[in-house]
Amino acid sequence: FELSKMNRSFFCRVPQGRSNNTRIHHPNILSQRMTQISPKETSLSSRLHSTHDWKGFPKNDAVYKKLLEGNKAWVKEKTKSDPTFFDRLSQGQHPKYMLIGCSDSRVPPDQLTKTEPGEIFIHRNVANLVVNTDMNAMSVLQYAVEVLKVKHVIVMGHYGCGGVKAASEPNQLGLIDEWLRNIKDIIRLHRDELNTIKDEDKRFRRLVELNVKEQVMNLCKTSIVQQAWASGNYLKIHGWVYDLKTGIIQDLGLSRKDWQQLEEIYKFSFPNANPIPVLPPDGDDPLPSQTEISNPAQVK
Repeated sequence: FELSKMNRSFFCRVPQGRSNNTRIHHPNILSQRMTQISPKETSLSSRLHSTHDWKGFPKNDAVYKKLLEGNKAWVKEKTKSDPTFFDRLSQGQHPKYMLIGCSDSRVPPDQLTKTEPGEIFIHRNVANLVVNTDMNAMSVLQYAVEVLKVKHVIVMGHYGCGGVKAASEPNQLGLIDEWLRNIKDIIRLHRDELNTIKDEDKRFRRLVELNVKEQVMNLCKTSIVQQAWASGNYLKIHGWVYDLKTGIIQDLGLSRKDWQQLEEIYKFSFPNANPIPVLPPDGDDPLPSQTEISNPAQVK
């Protein structure tokens, strides 16, 4: 008789001529086989049944239960301060923002910005990348822009990002290497600037910033964003970096000139669009003008 810890299943060896292993799931069947087990193994099985259910999962997993208990406490607090909160939330969502962030557990966008459920449409992945072949991210972006009609799309990176750090090193990590190669391309594009930074920590921080900048430009390259601009949707694109040591979010201030530096090959023409050629008077807006989007040949 043996206990498989990996599968949390019980196996009993049977006489030759029958199946090599018979899987036993029910504790009553297990007890019928106890005579075949040594005292040491019997003690192990007894301890297992006192702490685990018949499938092998812990009966009292405090770490897991903490999540469900926390949810109940949160619901209680919310309904006490705002009795109609969940009724309103169930009516639909109308967020003004979409945020593309890192999967890192230390950077929850809603908590960092003190926003409520329904205010930010969020997509997260390792190192906050915007990859045009990532159908998940592109679908989220299209839904946010064309259906939810968000007004701001934000890429938020963070100093100390493990994905950015891993991309700067030669270590082979497995499947994620294919994802992180996008950041290696950024290192190649900005090699000259990065090589001038001798301090390793400062160079790492600058790479985090450059990664955010490139992901913002990747957003601008999409036909989803450009079509929104050409249709008169004053969609604003922003690049943020969060500092884990201070808790402060820094707006990198990416502006129209950053977009204008892109090669013409990335710019789409939308002849049937009816753009509004004047941008809102709010300073150095991060968008190209509607004329630039509709007539890319005019961009210098």
